[in-house]
Amino acid sequence: MSLGELRSVLCEHSGGEPPANPARHDQVRARIRRIRLRRRLVAAGAALTTASVLTLSLTGLMELTGPSGPTRDTTVAVQPSSDLPERFTADDGARYTRVATTRVAPPGEKKVSVTVPVSGRPLDVAAICEGGRTPNIPLSIWVEGSRMMAEHFYQCTERMELKPLPVPEGATEVTITFDVSQGGGLACTGTRAKHTCEPAVEKPDHRVWNLALYEWTPPETAVLPEAPKAFPERVEGERLVEVKTGVWPQDSKVTFEVTGRGRKMGLDQLCTGALAARLRFTIQVNGRDLGSRGNCGVWESGPYPMAITQFAAPAGRRLTVTLRWGMTSASTNRPIRWSVGLFEKVK
Repeated sequence: MSLGELRSVLCEHSGGEPPANPARHDQVRARIRRIRLRRRLVAAGAALTTASVLTLSLTGLMELTGPSGPTRDTTVAVQPSSDLPERFTADDGARYTRVATTRVAPPGEKKVSVTVPVSGRPLDVAAICEGGRTPNIPLSIWVEGSRMMAEHFYQCTERMELKPLPVPEGATEVTITFDVSQGGGLACTGTRAKHTCEPAVEKPDHRVWNLALYEWTPPETAVLPEAPKAFPERVEGERLVEVKTGVWPQDSKVTFEVTGRGRKMGLDQLCTGALAARLRFTIQVNGRDLGSRGNCGVWESGPYPMAITQFAAPAGRRLTVTLRWGMTSASTNRPIRWSVGLFEKVK
């Protein structure tokens, strides 16, 4: 038996990482109704072709709001989860190649960083979480010291989830920080006359985040995804009035012309495609921005994920309602099919 064959056999029977503490803890939720946290299972198109351990430098960071002492460098061996493959192909044909792996394992390890080279291809970060569904504190992502407000990992799920990773223009390498130390909120008690708020006490978080950074190559040919599911005709006191469909990026907006009947109206959105959950929207009524922004909904199974953005529709008033689509991350040859439903409140 050769040395390479011997290493392969030893890795196959080595067992892997010990399991994370599976204890569950109460949720601390601060949900904005507009944000749907729909998860996609990304198909792993190829198995791991190597079982070698990837060594990364995990830098202990100072508090990102200001210096708090010297930083500490620690070199550890990180073995990728078997569900974070070295290579895979997404549903739309985009080809992913892993460039680094790391993990965050609170309560002892709450913040890690990794530096990766930039080749010019788009970067995504993948996460698989062990130990429960909802973390006490979301896993936030920082790129070169700037927090990505829209791209946190909120759910603890054993399915691989992908988020886009923006890269500063002209960069040859980028440092990404994963952080579960930023959390909290306030716990408020008392009456109107005497109202006190103190920082909420967070319970220890034993969930383990397995992370990988991927660069991806767009498909050679764009493939149109299947159409979104049909909106229900009636749901929770809302009646479907009209539906319009299109394909992004060529169809970047949709407009409805309606006459109000004194009942509230609203829009809801559903999308399909590998990047469907990354497509964002804004809504205007007669040129006035409603201030409502969010990601398109992805409905693969289960009940209809209703998230209607409502607006007033005074009786007899003519309304022009416009929804615009946008995406800040790369999307070459990765189209998204969208469907927008106009709803009216039922008296």
